[in-house]
Amino acid sequence: MIGTSATTALTIDSSSVVYAPDYSTLTNLSFSGSSVSLLAVQPDATINIKSNYDLWAVNDTQDIIFELDSRGNEVAGADLVVRYDKDFFQYQSMEWMNLFPNQHGFSVDQESGKITISGTANQGSPINAKGNMVKLSFLALSQTSEPKDFWLEWTSDSTTDTNVVAYNLINTDLLAFAPIAKSVTVGGGATLDFSFNLLHFLGTNVNRSGSITVAEPNVLSNFSTTLTSATGSVAGHNLGTFPFGSEYNLILKVDGYLKKAVSTTINIGSNSVVFGDLKPGDINNDGVVNSYDLYEIYNNWNVTWLPMQDLNADGKVNSFDVGILYSYFNNTDII
Repeated sequence: MIGTSATTALTIDSSSVVYAPDYSTLTNLSFSGSSVSLLAVQPDATINIKSNYDLWAVNDTQDIIFELDSRGNEVAGADLVVRYDKDFFQYQSMEWMNLFPNQHGFSVDQESGKITISGTANQGSPINAKGNMVKLSFLALSQTSEPKDFWLEWTSDSTTDTNVVAYNLINTDLLAFAPIAKSVTVGGGATLDFSFNLLHFLGTNVNRSGSITVAEPNVLSNFSTTLTSATGSVAGHNLGTFPFGSEYNLILKVDGYLKKAVSTTINIGSNSVVFGDLKPGDINNDGVVNSYDLYEIYNNWNVTWLPMQDLNADGKVNSFDVGILYSYFNNTDII
């Protein structure tokens, strides 16, 4: 260690190579008599393009996140010029993250597959950190035969495309090379044919909405079906994007009924699950049949065509619905 007493001599001259703790080479060594001063060259800032998945499901919406690492540099702001293949992806939304306090320019050109974004630090408070700048959501339009890239336009010494602006050095871009593109493949994903039985259901042509959740990683997908009997059946329902080929709990929720889970392996392509009986009475959808649900029935007594309170779907909220609710009183979600 330089600057501490030692029993052996340390000789540094113009031919020496000195390394910093991160093993980068220290340069600009200056010598004056017996003293030595060392000046490290600051590493360049980087931008990392990330996604939770490399394989997306067609018709699913997923995120692309842009992370800045200033790597010890003081940053005044950053501009992103994002490019993507418009034939396979469609921009959906943008979420400005917490790294830069000020968002300025933002524009989307879906026709060319180009998005521009700008952010700056506050005056007197440069950014010197690693964190996410922005999250962009895209809809996967169709399957790809090979990976497609999300990338950033960058040219050395240019101030009109992607850049990381130094705080105290005018017109200095702290990016030394183009950020690595993020490659995504769009596959057919997983579809699910599933069926369920609504206990005590008497109605016909009543539309029931609900959801399927792939538990852990908790991918939520909604559905809606018109029931002509107590049995509901939904075919070819897209489950979205998650790691395929593993066993998951599929959680079914139909409005007004308690949730029910079935464990099964979900593979790419078609899958099939029978959920069996769903218990009615969870009118407020809080996961338990109790006095709050009973209040919903009494508060709508004799009202016609209220699908949630009319538990047997016979067209009127009445004592039959009270009897059904008491049959499942204090029952909870089966998950």
